[in-house]
Amino acid sequence: MAPTPVWFITAASSGFGREIALISLKLGYTVIATARNASRIQDLADAGAHTLSFDVTSPLSDIEAVAKDVFAKHGRVDYLINAAGFILEGAVEESSPEEVGTVVTFGSLGSWSGGASYSVYAMTKSCMSSLAESLREELAPFKIVATVIEPGYFRTNFLNPGVKVTTKQRIPAYEDENTPTGQTRRVLNKKDNAQEGDVKKGCRVIVDVLTRKDGREVPVRIVLGRDCEAFIRGGV
Repeated sequence: MAPTPVWFITAASSGFGREIALISLKLGYTVIATARNASRIQDLADAGAHTLSFDVTSPLSDIEAVAKDVFAKHGRVDYLINAAGFILEGAVEESSPEEVGTVVTFGSLGSWSGGASYSVYAMTKSCMSSLAESLREELAPFKIVATVIEPGYFRTNFLNPGVKVTTKQRIPAYEDENTPTGQTRRVLNKKDNAQEGDVKKGCRVIVDVLTRKDGREVPVRIVLGRDCEAFIRGGV
């Protein structure tokens, strides 16, 4: 009998990370769910997940220690889900070097095209998609599949005040709603909690694709949501 798949999921306290963890648990998989504070995912522990406090920005030595501990306890990791990330909203000129240095590990429709007010976000998303394509080739000999999930707008807390990060510097000219940057800011605020996508359904698709439920190979890019597909088709 095949061993039970082991899933290691970062940022499992909310959004995609949390829903993927819940679906995986329901399917009987072994789930290692992480959050910066494990007390925030106690309900996942109660549901059967192995939980731990883990910050993806920790020093490399700390990350290696976590990896060694996981492999010592579980022997392997079949699915590594890097769901940690946030949107940095602001124009390029408003971004500090420290803010620009933040790299997220989940793609989005922003991977396909930049735009006013989310330039740094789009840049990092494009980098992650390119990284997935490169890792796909590099890791193929070891039978490791790299992929990037590129969702459109899904109803998570991603755009909530206090979660959405804005640049510390704000240039008055960009506050004008008639500028492209001002228009984008207005759209993002309007979409908060009104996104088209259902995160539960989206994560069900993610798990089905990753586990090859329909027998097909896992694509290098998993485009999620009709709005993301329409965005890509409109820009190609």
